[in-house]
Amino acid sequence: MGTVITARLLLNVSYEQFSLLEAVSCAYRDACNHVSSLAFHEREYNAVNLQKLSYVTLRDSFGLKAQMAISVTRTVAARYTKDRRKKLEKPVFFSLPQCDQVRGRDWSIDIDKGIVSLNTLEKRIKVSFSSKGFEKYINKDAVFGGAKLVLKKGRAFLYVSVKLNSPDFAFDERKVVGIDRGIINTAVTYDGKKTRFYKGTEVKQKRAKFKVVRQSLQKRNTPSSRRRLKAIGKRENRYVSDVNHQLAKTLVAENERGVTFVLEDLSGVRNASCRVRRKDRYVSVSWPYYDLQQKLEYKASLAGDAVIYVDARHTSQTCPHCSNVDKKARDRRERLYSCPVCGYKGNDDRIAAMNIYKRGMDKIRQTG
Repeated sequence: MGTVITARLLLNVSYEQFSLLEAVSCAYRDACNHVSSLAFHEREYNAVNLQKLSYVTLRDSFGLKAQMAISVTRTVAARYTKDRRKKLEKPVFFSLPQCDQVRGRDWSIDIDKGIVSLNTLEKRIKVSFSSKGFEKYINKDAVFGGAKLVLKKGRAFLYVSVKLNSPDFAFDERKVVGIDRGIINTAVTYDGKKTRFYKGTEVKQKRAKFKVVRQSLQKRNTPSSRRRLKAIGKRENRYVSDVNHQLAKTLVAENERGVTFVLEDLSGVRNASCRVRRKDRYVSVSWPYYDLQQKLEYKASLAGDAVIYVDARHTSQTCPHCSNVDKKARDRRERLYSCPVCGYKGNDDRIAAMNIYKRGMDKIRQTG
């Protein structure tokens, strides 16, 4: 079983090498915008058909080599998903200098020498790299895939797809952990005996500050406020991503190996906005649960654990003792669940974690 991660390499380039990488990245970006405009106006989203329509132009006008010209059409087609096409009023725009590189054709890596070889518009160059934070993934046992060259603030990065071997996994009913995700508590876990709470108060307060600043900037609606608004959005995204990263890391570290983490299937959470008060929608609906589960999936896989999903309906409204379902049994303001049938009481997030745990156990037993 393999797990795919993305490792970031900082390229140690000279002024000449950076100029070559900048030229190819800008040409690739401009080529993507050309094909994107073509895709939008012609309503053609198939990569093969886009290649037929644009290949000669990409080679002659943008100076791209054969493989890169083909990669451009793949990059653009990937951005025009079915859901996105319906909402677009103008072509997808590529602003960051970047370039997708195919393993073996456009780029290669020499682990022993600590260098990567990259294709440019003029020639192939070899540069050393720093893999700080990803050292354990860049080794001879890893299987490397495609890579993306990105230029940011005068520095060159190579984002490399790495497939790693994960330990074999077998379900063990004694090692199951139910996880409820939320706002007040970013996570509550239950393993059949113990309950752990991971508080989200600090995260909620910080995001509230981001919201206030954003609303203030939106009211001004000046060029400088819009630039500031964009910077604030990126800062919040980095903060949220780091919170999810730390939480996933903690969940894996605090449980023994071979654990099955059970999560609610929240695939329809975005559609729940219509049932939430307008003033609460930002907090209730915008938290990136999918980002958290992705991080937990790959961290768990690398550690020899697994993640499964169960039905999310009524997990906070079902009594874990008598299975009675009653919406009124949950007091959201007091964060309390009180069963009117058997009298069982408890924190509503803990109740949800217990029910998720039980559903996970049922699913494991059914599947064997």
